[in-house]
Amino acid sequence: MSDINLLTKVRTNMLLDHPFIGQLATSLNLKFDDTMDTAYTNGVDIGVNQSYFNGLLHKERTGLVAHETFHVMLLHHVRRQPWMNAQLYQIAIDIVVNGLCLENRFTLPSDGILPETWEGGVEEFYKLSKMTVEQVYRYLEVQKRKNPETHQQDVKGNSTGECRDHPVMGGEDPESSSGKARQQEVEQAIKVEEQKMKTKIAQAFQAAKKAGEMSAGMERFVQDILQPKIKWTQRIAREISSRSKTKHVWPPFNRRYLHQGIYLHSMQGESIGNVIWATDTSGSVDQPTLDEINSELRGLARSYEGEFTCLSVDSKVCKAETFQSDRFPKKIVWDGGGGTNFRPAFNWVRDNYKKRVSVMIYATDGWCSRFPDQPPPYPVFWVVWDHVDFKPPFGEVLYVD
Repeated sequence: MSDINLLTKVRTNMLLDHPFIGQLATSLNLKFDDTMDTAYTNGVDIGVNQSYFNGLLHKERTGLVAHETFHVMLLHHVRRQPWMNAQLYQIAIDIVVNGLCLENRFTLPSDGILPETWEGGVEEFYKLSKMTVEQVYRYLEVQKRKNPETHQQDVKGNSTGECRDHPVMGGEDPESSSGKARQQEVEQAIKVEEQKMKTKIAQAFQAAKKAGEMSAGMERFVQDILQPKIKWTQRIAREISSRSKTKHVWPPFNRRYLHQGIYLHSMQGESIGNVIWATDTSGSVDQPTLDEINSELRGLARSYEGEFTCLSVDSKVCKAETFQSDRFPKKIVWDGGGGTNFRPAFNWVRDNYKKRVSVMIYATDGWCSRFPDQPPPYPVFWVVWDHVDFKPPFGEVLYVD
């Protein structure tokens, strides 16, 4: 049997034994690449070091190909953001993918990032493997900042290889004029890649269902990809919209009917009244998270008329700013960096805000348990950025997807 046939035989067997992931693997080019110590994928190819491959058991070879295919299925080759450290990102995606491989009974090479080799222990590994990649990355980043001597697990010798960026990624400085044009090309290419992968997943799903070889867990997982749950931002907008009302104003009169001698009230846009947006600015919340908060908050302000009071809160209220929706700034500068305590924000509203509060939105990583003794007299939504067991005594929790 020729060398390349050894590699393609693994994929052929996967089509029989694991038709869903095997079908996805057929869309990738298989090749031996001895420039790598172990293996890699970039969304187009799966490259494997031949000597390394020959030293694996058959079931480990299958697990290796499944591992790289799961990376592509989850779009890990296009999901890494410019602010993410490449090695920390690789660890995060390997935890998620290896957890998925083990759940679906694939056998992986023994020296990869596995429950028994993970420095945080078996329990932490499985807890992280159920999170999104971005949540795992944030968790690892916080742990590395807290304990720089630990969480140094290296991926260079990781037997399951690496997931490289798609060839379309990278390029010029996004701040330059040509770099901005290039960034737009990249964003468009990513959208195309996402749609292509959804189509491939749907086709593989149908093939596996016909073969009767689709576990209930994998079916739920695939359905979540093909029919994602409503985004937290949409949920916030829906909840706010249900509390908003259209304002009818006398005068000015509605100009549309004045020429007919009919004087009707004019209508202004949807009003949500007075919104308190408190942001956890403790040391565990990073700048990319704050940038995303800015983006979503500005989107709400542009969608609804009202007053937005923005509180920067760590162990105290560090800053309070109030903006009308029509004068909302492009960017909020948040202050803080200390510990976390939820009480000061609610105390500040009680003692300093004399208007009726329509809703409070509290954005936090959830790593705190110091709440007010009594619930406030207004609805509260907790927007949580990390996958923690967050159970506040009041309000509704919305996890960032």
